[in-house]
Amino acid sequence: MYLCSDDEVRTFCPNTGSTLNVKFIGHEAEITAIAFDPTHSRRLTLLTSSQDCTLRSWDALNGTQLKVFTAPGSILSMIAPAGKSLQGLDTIYFSCWQRKSNIHRTEGGRILAFSMSKFNISDHLAKTGIPPKLVGSPLGNLVGAFERHSINVWSLEYKEGLGSRTRHIVRLHHSKPITVIAFSESEDTLAAGDTTGRITLWRGFSKPSSAHINWPCRSNFPSHFADRKLSDKNIAGDRVGSVGKGKLFESSLSCSALHWHAASVTCLSFASDGAHLLSGGFESVLVIWQLNEDRRSYIPQIGAPLNFILQFPGDFTRVAVGCADNSVRIISLATLTTEVKIVGIRPAALCTQHVTSYPIISTVSTVNSNSVKVLSSGPQFAELVVASKAVSVFERRPFPSISFHPDSRTICFATMGTQIQLYKYTDEHESATLHVAPQNVVNGAGGSDDPPEQYISVAEFNTDGSVLATIDRRYDMKSTNANSGRHGDQHNGEEALSLETLRIWEWHRSEVESDKVDKIVRALEGEFVCVSTFESPHAKSVTSLQIRGVLNKGSLMACSVSLDGVVKIWIPSCQAYGARSLGSKSWICRSTVAHQGFPSPALLTVNFSQDESLLATSGMHIVLWDP
Repeated sequence: MYLCSDDEVRTFCPNTGSTLNVKFIGHEAEITAIAFDPTHSRRLTLLTSSQDCTLRSWDALNGTQLKVFTAPGSILSMIAPAGKSLQGLDTIYFSCWQRKSNIHRTEGGRILAFSMSKFNISDHLAKTGIPPKLVGSPLGNLVGAFERHSINVWSLEYKEGLGSRTRHIVRLHHSKPITVIAFSESEDTLAAGDTTGRITLWRGFSKPSSAHINWPCRSNFPSHFADRKLSDKNIAGDRVGSVGKGKLFESSLSCSALHWHAASVTCLSFASDGAHLLSGGFESVLVIWQLNEDRRSYIPQIGAPLNFILQFPGDFTRVAVGCADNSVRIISLATLTTEVKIVGIRPAALCTQHVTSYPIISTVSTVNSNSVKVLSSGPQFAELVVASKAVSVFERRPFPSISFHPDSRTICFATMGTQIQLYKYTDEHESATLHVAPQNVVNGAGGSDDPPEQYISVAEFNTDGSVLATIDRRYDMKSTNANSGRHGDQHNGEEALSLETLRIWEWHRSEVESDKVDKIVRALEGEFVCVSTFESPHAKSVTSLQIRGVLNKGSLMACSVSLDGVVKIWIPSCQAYGARSLGSKSWICRSTVAHQGFPSPALLTVNFSQDESLLATSGMHIVLWDP
């Protein structure tokens, strides 16, 4: 299995999910599409398109780069509709931006046909506002593209001595913005999903008499097609249902609708048996539509919103489902279970929300590739002016956490869904996942109307990684009240009052019964057990937390600071009162201090010295303490 990962392609075993050694490295920007070269029947050549304005061919076995073609602009979509017919054996299609000469501006999008034998552009299909998503039919006779409310479909022709030719046959209009389209195996049906969750089916694109369709032959050509070629021109002005050269009557297509999704349909795929349609969206549910019997079944709780569905060649019982948490799940349609899961670095919390709602000065976050990238950088919190700006940003929303587990040498990411992902960066695989605050998922369309996301703002380990402290942050939406005396994020005319929970976790090698603790998650040959929970540990947002000492050594101590200017010291209860009074598996707040001033200035960071004998807290000033 070949998967795009930012600017490279990685290979995985679809039976085990393990990483293979072959990588395809050479692009200088994100790879947008991947396909097999249709001129090689044994699938020995791989094609990739990228936003670096190049189309490249590779040896599929060892990752050696073969050819490079420079496109007019950044390529956003590419398909190689070879299928089982002769029409597409020489032609692939891609959509890209059209750059102006000597200017860093574009003239809109272009849909282009590319000849693999000549390795150059062979035809210009359309001019669009933005480069659209291209979809090919399984047999390779049809190419579709959608933009806003319209769908354009082209047919492919192959004539001896002339090669492949493409002509526009129909333009369909939809009342809602279209999000995804798919062709059936027989090329008779086109399915389109929209932003309301509805799936529209158009039937009648062909009248096949067998599995192999010879489109160029007049006797087998559908009767509602004209036999004359459409002249090359901009198709943006074509009217719905208009009759022209090479046109298909829209009235000859029967139309029906399916509706289950509550939000946008993000992916569609017809099963190779022709009797089922698969769909997915923000609900994290794979819906299986039985078209002949007008029934549907579900595979719920996949784990994240669905991005794409890919059929396995020659096996209609298995599909690969790409999810928004940067994972690919291989699902059996026969047993309705997940067989294999391939997981990269999960997206950070807040990435699914609108970025403009969350100002950031300096932080790191994950992207959809297996890498960590700096989103933005800024000066350190040294001067008073910078510190005050950082306080205002933190007042609105603290950053999602990222830390390091010292014992297993894994990176600890705060990901979507109030989870912590322990990622082994040396082997590039997920070691474990800790569900800090399990919650009921509220489905949304990913827009500004969605409720603020609950996430983990702090996650810190002690010296040997045996103790973990987390702060999960959630919001209580209430109407804005000027006399309330509390402050929070403004969200659609309401005030989001932030509520935080401090949880202390200890790592135990032996298994503990689940009814004795809040949560047990296996990780790193042991399990993290939540031993203490504190609601609203500070009056305002916790900005930093550090832990010193080793478990069961009598020197454990945690220190937290917040925007209210208060420093709190947390220790195990056994160190304060003895192991028999409150039990060894609980923590308490031992003491509270604050910096001088009224009101106390906001504090941003806290840390212990290397020998753990001193404690430093900082805001407007740095203060040293004897803990």
